[in-house]
Amino acid sequence: MAGFAGPILLNYLIKFVEDESIDQHLGYVYAGSLLGATLISALFNVHFNWFMSVVGLKMRGAIVATILRKTLSVTSTELNNVFSIGEITNFMSTDTDRIVNSCPSFHALWSIPLQLFITLFLLYQQVGISFLAGVAFSIILIPINKMIANKIGQLSTEMMKHKDSRVSLISDLLKGIRTVKVHVWEDYFINRVSEARSQELRYLRGRKYLDAICVVLWATTPVLVAAFTLGTHSLRGLPLDAPTVFTTVALINMLIAPLNAFPWVLNGLTEAWVSIKRIQKLLDLPDMDAELYYDRLNKNHDEDKVIIFKNATFSWAKPSKRKRLPKKSKKNKGKSKKRLSRGNIQRRDSTSSSEQLVQDEPFMLKDISLEIGNEELIGVTGAVGSGKTSLLHAIIGDMIKKSGYLQIPENLTSFGYVSQKPWLIRGTIRDNILFGKPYEETKFRNVVDACALTEDLNIIGWNAYVGEGGCTLSGGQRARIALARAVYQDKQVYLLDDVLAGVDGAVSAHIMQRCILGLLRHTTRIFVAHSPRHLARTSYTLLMEDGRILRQGPPETILNDIEEFMPSESESLGEEPPRVLEPVQDNNDTISRNSLDDEESMSQGTVGWWVIGLYLRSVGVFLSITIILSLVLMQLSQNFTFLWLTYWVKNRTKNSTSLEDTEFIEHPTEKTNILDHGVLAVDNVIHTIINATRMLLEKKNVENTTSQQGPQIEQLLQDLKANVTPTYTDNFYLEVYFGLAGLNLLFTIMRAFLFAYGGVKAATRIHKVLLKVIIKAKVKFFDITPLGRIVNRFSSDTYTVDDSLPFILNILLAQTFSLIGAVAVTLYGLPWLVAGVLPLTFVYYRLQRRYRVTSRQLKRLQSVTLSPVYTHFSDTLDGQQTVRALGAGGAWGARGAELVEAWQRAALGAAAAAQWLALRLQAAAAAVVAAAALLAVLQRTMHAADPGLIGLAISYALSMTSMLSNLLNSFTETEREMIAVERVGEYIKTVESEPIDGDSPPYGWPSQGVIEFEDVFLKYSGRENGVMALNGVSFSTHPGEKLGVVGRTGAGKSSLLTALLRLAPLARGRILIDGVDISKLHLHSLRSRIGVIPQEPFIFSGSVRDNVDPLGQYLDAELWRALDACGARALVAARGGLHAPAAHALLSRGHAQLLCVVRALLHRPKILLVDEATANLDNEAERQILDAIRSSFGGSSVVLVAHRLAGVLQCARALVLAAGRAADLRAPDDALADHSSHLYQLVYGS
Repeated sequence: MAGFAGPILLNYLIKFVEDESIDQHLGYVYAGSLLGATLISALFNVHFNWFMSVVGLKMRGAIVATILRKTLSVTSTELNNVFSIGEITNFMSTDTDRIVNSCPSFHALWSIPLQLFITLFLLYQQVGISFLAGVAFSIILIPINKMIANKIGQLSTEMMKHKDSRVSLISDLLKGIRTVKVHVWEDYFINRVSEARSQELRYLRGRKYLDAICVVLWATTPVLVAAFTLGTHSLRGLPLDAPTVFTTVALINMLIAPLNAFPWVLNGLTEAWVSIKRIQKLLDLPDMDAELYYDRLNKNHDEDKVIIFKNATFSWAKPSKRKRLPKKSKKNKGKSKKRLSRGNIQRRDSTSSSEQLVQDEPFMLKDISLEIGNEELIGVTGAVGSGKTSLLHAIIGDMIKKSGYLQIPENLTSFGYVSQKPWLIRGTIRDNILFGKPYEETKFRNVVDACALTEDLNIIGWNAYVGEGGCTLSGGQRARIALARAVYQDKQVYLLDDVLAGVDGAVSAHIMQRCILGLLRHTTRIFVAHSPRHLARTSYTLLMEDGRILRQGPPETILNDIEEFMPSESESLGEEPPRVLEPVQDNNDTISRNSLDDEESMSQGTVGWWVIGLYLRSVGVFLSITIILSLVLMQLSQNFTFLWLTYWVKNRTKNSTSLEDTEFIEHPTEKTNILDHGVLAVDNVIHTIINATRMLLEKKNVENTTSQQGPQIEQLLQDLKANVTPTYTDNFYLEVYFGLAGLNLLFTIMRAFLFAYGGVKAATRIHKVLLKVIIKAKVKFFDITPLGRIVNRFSSDTYTVDDSLPFILNILLAQTFSLIGAVAVTLYGLPWLVAGVLPLTFVYYRLQRRYRVTSRQLKRLQSVTLSPVYTHFSDTLDGQQTVRALGAGGAWGARGAELVEAWQRAALGAAAAAQWLALRLQAAAAAVVAAAALLAVLQRTMHAADPGLIGLAISYALSMTSMLSNLLNSFTETEREMIAVERVGEYIKTVESEPIDGDSPPYGWPSQGVIEFEDVFLKYSGRENGVMALNGVSFSTHPGEKLGVVGRTGAGKSSLLTALLRLAPLARGRILIDGVDISKLHLHSLRSRIGVIPQEPFIFSGSVRDNVDPLGQYLDAELWRALDACGARALVAARGGLHAPAAHALLSRGHAQLLCVVRALLHRPKILLVDEATANLDNEAERQILDAIRSSFGGSSVVLVAHRLAGVLQCARALVLAAGRAADLRAPDDALADHSSHLYQLVYGS
């Protein structure tokens, strides 16, 4: 309410200046009252903003904590059936931002109508019913603003959908970046992400152009409403005096702010409502209710039973209607036609039609009946996709129970679950094992010993830092650390999903003996395995097939009748028996925490000019200059519009005065000082501009003038030469006034749409460059940088560049020029005010300098503390099943709350600093208003006051109260938002791209497939003190040879393939293929000629065809033959064919690996690298794949990294690696005949 005192007091002050009969003391009262009212308004405004900041932070903490808790309380099945990773990530970032930012909008919803009512009442008091003209214009804008707000809300909803898809796709891409690189799919994924981005930009562009319309309405409404109001007042024949005009203008300025804010309020509330509904959809998912899911064993039941299934059926998804896949695009349809015509082949599969029926019936466990006793070791085996992993998920409550019973004891609330794919968090090895439990030295050492980790920890140290997903560890080390974590939790029931598949024979024997049969002997263990040697040691064995328990009983009754489980005793390659276990020690040779970039680096000081330059180059230099020019013209036209009002009032008064009064004004007396001469000089210039404008407006009439009008034109020219103020009617002043208002509208439209176009252009270019830089980065970058941090660049930071930064930058530029114009007009009206403005300018400079330094660092601190929140949330989504099964949701959620709290502390500091500055700036602006009012009183005393100029100057001074604060706030906010450009720019500047350029290989290369390693040394980033993954490896293969590579976990087997694919640079030595040094070749030429079946299968969002043939190079018939060769045809046909979704949710890890094998079979390269691709497959599937490799790659060289003997026996020679060195290389039969050979020790050493 204190804000309304300003225009009222301004009216009294102008009347005081005009009427010298009013007591002088009242002038000082008015000036003091202006100061008091302005200070009170500033104080309450600052407190309101502070409380809104606090409420916003509390809301954000509550929303983020709620989302974290929900993701841990709901099953992954429910979560994955409804949402993608990108959607859930956006819930935490964009949607939360929108809800929090709606807090001020909520209060504006009731306060704006109140402001409007009071302002309109005061306007009525000034101009009577004339105010209805301006109000009518404003009312017309309300439905327009509402329509715009609704449309913006619709576009925002659609834009968020495409943003979710883009972020989800980028998340998939980053998780499988190694596979993308070795298959040379970078350009394919760039195109896919770019397509998703183009759809997102389509809606962003629409939003920005609608925003531009809002900007036009916001910027021109003050001028236009004033024009309609004062124009109507003049046309009614009522006088326009200074008190009426400038009080009206001040009130209109107060009216415009809420009117223009209202669509933004509605838009903000609309967007918040959309986000609330999106998050509500997540919160509406049913929690995992143990009381409903499990039936508790009663006390009368056999106490030895722990888990009982009775005719239980479980499903991975709720039943739904069969859906049709969307029709292929014309582009894809064209490709299909081209393939058909090329091969002249007809597709007989149901997937050949443009629409395929997708089998919506999910995988199910059917009619499970089973009793598991206390301290039993239950073995579970079966073919790939038979339901082994699903059985464990059913026990932990991750599937949907359709019928039957699952009974457990009342005191069983969690399980020691170890997933098939090890899940590790960023932190030390010790952190991963303890997982929130207190450290007990004896217990810790026993667990480490039982899980065969002591030797590894003696080498790398227990405080060695684990990268995201365990990227710095071998597959076997990851599996053993995940097992150790579960064992350390002291659970009653353990669910072990193929935990020995990724480790070697002696290690697996050690874990089996000392952990599963030793340390866990007093627990119930359900153990999924393929090895008959391990299954033979179980007390009871289940054979799964197609979601059913085909057979169950003692292991000897199951295994003896199944051919695929009858290989030789030494089916798994072992390793040297573990050494005598030494005490776990923290070796200095650890993976450096700093080298893994655990804590995000934080820039210091101001945002660099290079950041501003990056953004301006993205906008375009010429376009940037054009935008600035339009802003200058817009502000000039606005200032001249209000200056014209001053001269309208002034000249109207002059024309009604006596000749003596006129002479007094035009010819200063002795009391007139030099500044008054300056003012009169400016008057003359403005008169010239005014009359020139008059001539331009009447140009057409002048050209067509009659002889009767000639003398009037000559008189006008004479008046201009004589510097005599001409006499014009109110209609003329009104025409010029509306003409200037029209120019202001034109320049504002130009500025708004140019800025919208420039913002979208910058967003497009920056994302495009960032995407290319990240996809083409060295693999080292992904090893040391958390996935959450990179995703943050593509989600939160990209959203800032897309939306927040252009929005606040637009405001900043407008406010900058508005302040310049306000200062210029104020000093023009009250020149002596410069004496007060100069010291305040110094104070302003010191305040902003002090604040900006703090604000920048607080914003950076916010960004740095926000990334761990995203990383934690990403870990939560990846390991949700493990966290929930272990019953660690409380501790894990508390860790997330700590991270959110750390971010909130930084955010609260930033909010407090902003309001600290706002209070001081508004106090300084209040001083300017008081000084202007006091100066007006003094000028009135000196008889040198111009009511019109004083009214205009003080009305601008009143607006400067908020202008100064808003300008610095928008400046610092822009600087803070620019940090998003800085963070993105740092990646663009500093992320090293892989050295792609090189020589083209010879024609037909490689023809023989001969691989030669010459004294090769390889060291991974982050390993200090000279630990080499490959330590002087030298060997060569024969043309078309099948080479098996074996060795203990961490011996360097996968590193051998890394070196061949140039995923990491060599420290020394060289590698040749057919005599060509691969370091000299173009990287894509090298990788495109080598086939790879990776250790970790990568399946991205898309169809089966997209996954096995993303580049569209093969016919459907070729794809089916490849699927048939590796036994995956029935699986794909059952899922709906080649165009059915191939998401992880539909595939077991073994199924995913089969699709990776299909890729290699289609490619048929001269060199094939197989990195433990059969570790998660049953023996029959492994045999089928090995047969397919042997038949399909008969003339190719194959490097097969394997744990199992079956694969190595098919190779011509076996290379044994030990500690990064080539320890042995000979035929497997010869090596096994030599009892002293390394291979013999690996196989029979245990």
